[in-house]
Amino acid sequence: MDLHDFHFGFALGTGQDFAFLDFVFVNVNFCGAFRTPDHGENLLGGWDARATEVLYNAKRPGREAAKTTMTPRREYPDQPMVGVGGVVIDHGRTLLIRRGGHPLKGEWSIPGGLLEVGETLEQGVARELAEETGLDVRVIELIEVFERIFPAPPRADGTPGDAARPQYHFVILDYLCEIRGGTLSAGSDALEFAWASEEELPKFDLTAAVRRVLKKAFARARERDATAGRSI
Repeated sequence: MDLHDFHFGFALGTGQDFAFLDFVFVNVNFCGAFRTPDHGENLLGGWDARATEVLYNAKRPGREAAKTTMTPRREYPDQPMVGVGGVVIDHGRTLLIRRGGHPLKGEWSIPGGLLEVGETLEQGVARELAEETGLDVRVIELIEVFERIFPAPPRADGTPGDAARPQYHFVILDYLCEIRGGTLSAGSDALEFAWASEEELPKFDLTAAVRRVLKKAFARARERDATAGRSI
């Protein structure tokens, strides 16, 4: 049977000294193993969707249960991470940011970041653009999907790092975007921003992948504007 929202407390005391423990169990499944986000699947199979997660926490009286958020490990990840980027082209120029975090800290690149659990790719692009640039954008279309793998650095003795455990591994999807509103301001992972025409891109010392994506984005923007009867 399932026992829902079962709550009990007890006190242990010796003389005048008391210790209080307060336990909360939610959706305890007495038919078999239970599951939390860190403890795997119900071992019996055929589990009831109502009894798939458990909140348990020992707390002192008057204190709310702490809520733990799992954050993916960027460095030496257990699996490739999904990244999204947004290429904004406005009046013949594209928006670049100088990255404030690793990898490629201090280098110019396309605004973007990691996709979060529960959001679509387009939602992730819009969120990252808002966080890094302050702009509200409409995501138009996918430009390119590519991967970035950063090998593990050499060990202290000079021998190569573990080839099976790269320092970073991203699968990145870059989208063409247009501005709908907002106020441009550097934030989140962006140290500063710059507008650049296609001819000005070489002075920003961009990676080969970023240059390739931006070249495709400029070409696609020209096609869209020609179809609409306007020039970028």
